[in-house]
Amino acid sequence: MGFAPKYSAIQLLSSPVVTSKTDGKVISDMLSHGRAEFIVLLPEPDLKGVSPTSVPSVLKANANAYQSRVAAVVQSMGGKVIRRFWIENAMLVEGGPRLLYALAKMPDVLRIVPNFPVHALKAFPVSQVITASSNAQVSSWGVYKIRAPDVWNTYGDTGQGVRIAVLDTGVDISHPALQGKLVTTDPGNPYYPGGWIEFDSNGNPVCSEPHDSGEHGTHVSGTALGGDGKNIVIGVAPGAKLMSALVLPKGSGSFASVLAGIEWATSPYDCNGNPAGEPANVISMSLGASGYYGDYLLDAVKHALEADIVVVAAIGNDGQGTSSNPGNIWGVIGVGAVDENDQVASFSSGEVVHWNNPPSDWPFYGYYPSQYIKPDVSAPGVQITSSVPGGGYQAWDGTSMATPHVSGTVALILSALGWTNRNVPDLPEKVYEALINTAVDLGPQGQDTEYGYGRIDAFAAVQYALEHYSNNTGGGSGGGVQQPSNGTIIGFVKDAASGSPIAGAAVTVEGVGTVETNSTGGYSITVPPGTYNVTAQASGYEPETKTVSVGSGETVEVDFALNPASQGGEAKVAVIGDSDGNIVRLLENAGFNVVAYTSVPDYMNNPDPNVKTVVVNFWDGNNPDSQPSSSTLLDFLNYLDTHNINLIILDGAYEGKGTMGNIMYTYHQQVEQAGYAAPDERHYGYQSPDSVGVYVYNFDNPVFNGIDHHYYLVDPNNSTYADYVYVTFNNNNVKTLGGLLVYDWWNGWTLKGTTIAEYTTPHGNTWIYLTSATDGYWLQYLTPGQDGVYSWESTQVLINSITTTLK
Repeated sequence: MGFAPKYSAIQLLSSPVVTSKTDGKVISDMLSHGRAEFIVLLPEPDLKGVSPTSVPSVLKANANAYQSRVAAVVQSMGGKVIRRFWIENAMLVEGGPRLLYALAKMPDVLRIVPNFPVHALKAFPVSQVITASSNAQVSSWGVYKIRAPDVWNTYGDTGQGVRIAVLDTGVDISHPALQGKLVTTDPGNPYYPGGWIEFDSNGNPVCSEPHDSGEHGTHVSGTALGGDGKNIVIGVAPGAKLMSALVLPKGSGSFASVLAGIEWATSPYDCNGNPAGEPANVISMSLGASGYYGDYLLDAVKHALEADIVVVAAIGNDGQGTSSNPGNIWGVIGVGAVDENDQVASFSSGEVVHWNNPPSDWPFYGYYPSQYIKPDVSAPGVQITSSVPGGGYQAWDGTSMATPHVSGTVALILSALGWTNRNVPDLPEKVYEALINTAVDLGPQGQDTEYGYGRIDAFAAVQYALEHYSNNTGGGSGGGVQQPSNGTIIGFVKDAASGSPIAGAAVTVEGVGTVETNSTGGYSITVPPGTYNVTAQASGYEPETKTVSVGSGETVEVDFALNPASQGGEAKVAVIGDSDGNIVRLLENAGFNVVAYTSVPDYMNNPDPNVKTVVVNFWDGNNPDSQPSSSTLLDFLNYLDTHNINLIILDGAYEGKGTMGNIMYTYHQQVEQAGYAAPDERHYGYQSPDSVGVYVYNFDNPVFNGIDHHYYLVDPNNSTYADYVYVTFNNNNVKTLGGLLVYDWWNGWTLKGTTIAEYTTPHGNTWIYLTSATDGYWLQYLTPGQDGVYSWESTQVLINSITTTLK
């Protein structure tokens, strides 16, 4: 289904040709502004058999072959090529809907994605800046905790010969802890060719002298390699050399700037594009885009690994159950944070990563698993003292601070082995194994989402590497590596009704042992390859048993949703304030077990104990203008949340003041003060002619099962008016799922505010806001043959919303 043919831009942007290849953010930007910047992803070459040092030349040749054809189309359609990349076969392009459609039709174009934001992972200063004279003692506890000085003193290894590329906010090279450490091919050139580069948000180089646009990069660089190991003891590998790419001006960059940074670290050049210097041995990134953000950085990471560059990145500062990209990519050493007592920092991220479409070809261990655990390891990341611009020192918290401890340790391993020419078989895997096999295992046995395999030990890792790999110098035969033979069972135990985690639940793997879940309901247990019965039990809940097979080195997730032992009866849906009975009939026909109430007070006076989801149309179905007091509304919301009951909020225009959506807006300040979410703005109107639709932002959300990327609120060929409501939320915890599209003859199509939104309450229950969807007077002008309330798409969204909350 498409919008009317006369609306050519909408027709093009909503066509399957475009939507099948294009990220929804690109389409949304183009709807809002008429033109947009976007990145076009093209085919990658097969690098099997290509030596690590030859990887850049093969990638450049491949990019040239494909990109010339795309550039010709862009030019012919009035667009602009802003930047070309080869570390991924990608082009940053600017243009309008017709160009987007033309590119999407090209077989060579694989995906069209936004130039999404990437940020320095927030660090938290925890002390005042201190200054020190050149001979004063300054030290960081983390360097000693991982035993880096033992490596220096025992092996004379301070990381010499290794180049660490820090992709961050820049660096203050005048700092006493960092003087003389930045690489350059021309000591007389103030731009430090081969060792310094700055990129703008488009990934284009900027000629500038080394500087820190914030403070983050100087702090991170100091922890990786700062100091002299005697008076200033803040860096893990003080003998290593620094390469610094400013990809996060003032802390915020983009997909393009990070791509450019990885590309530069793999094959350096000066700010004028001339080759300069040698590639990095280690790339260190204390940055990220929240969540997986598609697989858009995969190829850049893949090619860096194929060039024998070890990639290290922070896992994120949003706590358990989260991770940040690229730290959550398989093959990147993702780093969590611990404090001086080896306790995991409360902010340190970690989760079981699910990758729905893993690459079929991957250099790290030869495959990409569909699920695995992050972080890989942890390192000191609380109250870490390091350099800050201006010559001072300051203690900061963050996984950003933990990451350079690992990058510096990698430098010590590479230096000890003499692996500085990047031509060692399986180099990234060997470094990884040296780290994980010697990490201090502080959590559940094996890898877990808090510590990873454990807190790193630099001295033990260098010892391990020398014992196992000392004969594998550059160009050596190697012989390959294998993952540890044991597998891991991981997962979460939650309350089936509320989705809340159950801490302290006992998870038993038959024949192996029992572990308890942590505060997030998570657990992890290492097992030999085989098939096992796994049982989860908790006080007040019915136990549940599942059977799972675990292969060698495999991570398998087994989640449990336990039902309360006292719960009985089939889950029901309560419909409140359905004045004409249309909603009840619709849901009963869809197979739901429905119980109807005239008003919210009727429900509160006699709640059915088996109701799991409540759908509220009007507060009082007999009086569409009836509104409760704010305290009565909050009593109702608190009751639902504390009793693990989900809520579907309906709203529509011209129906009366008593729709649940309007009531939530009326008392939005009181609702938010109570710790919940409500619309901060509410707008309504009608169109005649009535081209009104919903644009789907998150097509993967189950609310839109069976729905296209957009849909009409009404049938424009059979109705006279289309009324609508749209809202806005200031609460960052509300997820916007659908936005309102309105057409008028003067302005064309306009994308307005939110019509569909999802919110998770403090007790883990789900609220779904469905505006422009209520049992109201004006919505009789709908698709013929329907029930007079909802178009079939709106019906499906309501059914999907209820189905989602009942799971």
